[in-house]
Amino acid sequence: MSEVLPAGFYTDVNMSPTRGFSSPVETSKTPEPDTSGSRIERFIDQPLIYILDPNPEEATRALGIDNCKVLFATALGLPPDSDRIRYFNVVDGDVPDSLEGVGGIIIGGSKFDAFGEYPNRDKLEDYVRTGIKREIPTFGVCFGHQIVYQAIGGTVERGSKGRELGVFEIELTDAGQKDPLFRGLPERFPQVQSHSDVASKLPERSDIVVLAQTELYDNQATALGDRVRTVQFHPEETRKAIESVIRARAQIIRDEGYVTSDQDIEDLIAHAWSMPTETYGRQIVHNFDRYYVRPYARGEL
Repeated sequence: MSEVLPAGFYTDVNMSPTRGFSSPVETSKTPEPDTSGSRIERFIDQPLIYILDPNPEEATRALGIDNCKVLFATALGLPPDSDRIRYFNVVDGDVPDSLEGVGGIIIGGSKFDAFGEYPNRDKLEDYVRTGIKREIPTFGVCFGHQIVYQAIGGTVERGSKGRELGVFEIELTDAGQKDPLFRGLPERFPQVQSHSDVASKLPERSDIVVLAQTELYDNQATALGDRVRTVQFHPEETRKAIESVIRARAQIIRDEGYVTSDQDIEDLIAHAWSMPTETYGRQIVHNFDRYYVRPYARGEL
């Protein structure tokens, strides 16, 4: 592996982090809390985002990484305690019971298989279906991508070509190049991957469009209607986080034959650190807020 990376790995180490951008990455700034305006005015100016975390807190701690709240808040350019964010660890029992006043939903990754058994599975799927039915802007990431399609009749299963762990090249389809979620990004860019399962079959609906793929798997990013977007990769994860994940899973991936030596592990980590994944990832998360959540709150989407 120190000489040849597995298929699909992103290898353009000389790429400028800003190449292909139409403008610099913008970050949202948290405004001062508005205590005088009406609830409607606050919803328009500071639309609320629910972050649903399907990973147990103890599993996140074991990996040595921040939870979904911190990772997505950082990618949005917000402090974790921002008034714009409500955090729910859905497998530890904290499933929201309402969509009132919600401007957008983000569903993160998990140690669980979307097709397996885990706490509050039925409640989470019901909540996702309700959000889709009510056309709330929703961004599903990794497990979140899979659960969106499982909830509406798609197939999620173990990937037939093995896991993707590390940094891989994402290639946008023609539709993906035109979609606001990827506005300002080049046709190909590096992103963090950490999954064994895939949404292998999407429901047969005319409003579902594939936006991106990798060499190993299709359905890497999708559009479901005008307001639901999903990605199999992790735009919120930092390079430090993926290093922690790789080290935590070193024995597992050695047993699988994904790597064969300690040097392979170090090469995998070095490769991840050499890629400008956070620049592109934060642009994607920011785009979800800018082109889906905020227009929805203003009644423009």
